Amino acid sequence: MSLELSEENNPLDAPPTPGLTGILVVDEDPAFQLGLKTFLREYVGFENVFTARSGAEAIDFIEAEPSIEMVTLDQHMPEMTGIEVLHELTAIATRPLSVMMITGSRSADLEAEFRSMGTAQILTNHFITKPIEFERLEPIVIQSYEELLEAKRPKVIEEPEAALPFEPEITISRMNDKLDEHSHKLDEINTRLEAVQRRQKWGIWKLLVVAAIIWIASQFGLFKSMEPGWNKVKETVRASFSPRTAPAAGAASPAPIEKTTAPAESAPAAPEAKGKAAEAPESPPEGRPL
Repeated sequence: MSLELSEENNPLDAPPTPGLTGILVVDEDPAFQLGLKTFLREYVGFENVFTARSGAEAIDFIEAEPSIEMVTLDQHMPEMTGIEVLHELTAIATRPLSVMMITGSRSADLEAEFRSMGTAQILTNHFITKPIEFERLEPIVIQSYEELLEAKRPKVIEEPEAALPFEPEITISRMNDKLDEHSHKLDEINTRLEAVQRRQKWGIWKLLVVAAIIWIASQFGLFKSMEPGWNKVKETVRASFSPRTAPAAGAASPAPIEKTTAPAESAPAAPEAKGKAAEAPESPPEGRPL
């Protein structure tokens, strides 16, 4: 279910509300001040509405209150006219101000002078003559507020692109040389990539061959037959790295082991020895001839 809004009730097309933007009503007539102040606050939406009865008081208000960004200005006032106030604001303005002249003087020359005094800071686009109807005044005030927002928006200055200097020495032959140089570099990169890919493939094949050998050895029980020898190697390595502990001081030394020898049978062996001695020939004495 879609809900269509009329153009008057569409919030996207609604004019911006002034909110906290301050507006100063400069007029010597207290009744007109009160009526315009009530209209601006209750119907237009200004929360900060100030009043001044003379040009000097208006200038003091604008300098002291930074929220004042819009001004309704009468022409005929004590001490200073509206045009004189506008001259002073043009000289001292430090922020954009949207000024609307609301006066009982129907003068084309006055309107032309007022509009010609507009600057980037002081906006003088609306000249209104009394008596006024508040219903017709509301869209003018809203338009003046939108112009103020546009003046406050930062301006982006686009700098023209600097023209490239003309180089007559850049010719087609030089461009071709550059293209050949880049092509040669690309060929070198492709050659290096191919070499890296070949090394990667060869490494993968070696891993596959080693894995296949390990699998075949496990299937034929080669690892089980090598287990005793491997265990012996591990024990040898462990024994070589294990620390040898010396006996502690004061500890009793182990008793020496006595060697027991079997008793010799001397009696029977003596005659046998004598007999062998008798059988042996006597050697002649040294110096005697045989």
